[in-house]
Amino acid sequence: MELAFFYFYVGWGVVIAGTIWLSWRIYKNYQKEKQKIDEIKLQEQRKMEFYNKPLLEKLELLQVNDILVHWNNNYQVIGKSKLIEMTWDEYDNHIATGRYFPIICLDQNRYLVSMPKGEGIDIVWFFMEKEPLSFSLTPFFEGTDENPGPAMIFADSEQTAYVTFQLPGKTEKWQMTDIGSFFFEGQGTTFMRGKGEVRHVLAQSTENPKRYMLFFDVIEGNGTDTLLVGENINPEMEIEYVLR
Repeated sequence: MELAFFYFYVGWGVVIAGTIWLSWRIYKNYQKEKQKIDEIKLQEQRKMEFYNKPLLEKLELLQVNDILVHWNNNYQVIGKSKLIEMTWDEYDNHIATGRYFPIICLDQNRYLVSMPKGEGIDIVWFFMEKEPLSFSLTPFFEGTDENPGPAMIFADSEQTAYVTFQLPGKTEKWQMTDIGSFFFEGQGTTFMRGKGEVRHVLAQSTENPKRYMLFFDVIEGNGTDTLLVGENINPEMEIEYVLR
């Protein structure tokens, strides 16, 4: 009789323990499913917030794998950099101002590039293609003390001189429009990765005012000197969609 009671209570203990374990498993599974649903809802909410933003804000928020549609052509974002404006302190040290300009690396060697327009707050955008370089253009743009290059001549005039040039081995004629330096940060597949500092030369075609060339000289950090050629664009008129 006592043995029967023993097995009776043991059986109930097993049932109770099993019920508690099953309830715990059901609760944990519910938590996991709820977390998944909440994450999906949060992602959808962020997507809607992204889609409701003005186009120029979307371009600043583009991420790797997003899709950009330009003149009915789809381009995938494979990398992203930003040029960070710098100034100098009283000891002549470079310091960031907090203002930055995105460079979006797309497939097919295309780049959507933003640059400051003069000394004001306006930004100018370019849709450009990477040109092959067999050697750095830095010596050409700098030149020497005896024979200064176009960038050096332009710098010595405080960027006011009318300076034209042709790239080595090329016939197209360009006019200097801007030179300067930026800090940079880059991620994904792009010619500037991590953090560093870069100089640039921007020039406009003397024959086609919409056509520009942009040379980047990476002077600190992980990157490759790069020549981009393309056109000045109005993103709000020429970029049809940004998809995430």
